[in-house]
Amino acid sequence: MSYDDPVQNLYIHFEPGITHLNGEDTLKVCRLRDNNDGTLAYPDYDIGRTRTQQKILITVAKKLLHKFKFQKYDLVYQSSVISKLRTRHKYRNITR
Repeated sequence: MSYDDPVQNLYIHFEPGITHLNGEDTLKVCRLRDNNDGTLAYPDYDIGRTRTQQKILITVAKKLLHKFKFQKYDLVYQSSVISKLRTRHKYRNITR
């Protein structure tokens, strides 16, 4: 994944494979559409980009759930972060 856009001050350079992303790098991945060579970052256009954004949100939710060790759905729902997320995914799917 390699992309440079000086207008947006967006510079993305990741090697293939698993990478632990910080918040800034995660936002970069969410914004990426094209590679520097003009090829699409996602062969299925915005569908792939949206799928990646959904995976990122699910991963963030899982990390929050694990970090705070929520045991009951109502406690999770009351969490200010989780209650603001809108997703088609059921709670049981997020916590797997």
